[in-house]
Amino acid sequence: MDGISQLLVEVAAGGEDRFQQAVWVVIEEQEPGNWSLGAHSPELEASRQKRGTGKS
Repeated sequence: MDGISQLLVEVAAGGEDRFQQAVWVVIEEQEPGNWSLGAHSPELEASRQKRGTGKS
């Protein structure tokens, strides 16, 4: 978890240590059908590719 929060500090605050106190990382377990990366659902897209339908 420290690595994830440190990465956020580096990216969002240019590495300023005082920002570290404001970073919270929350991980929630989700069913695979609820996963997304940005606006993309990896499972949905993989399913479409296998069937040859829709956008990939």
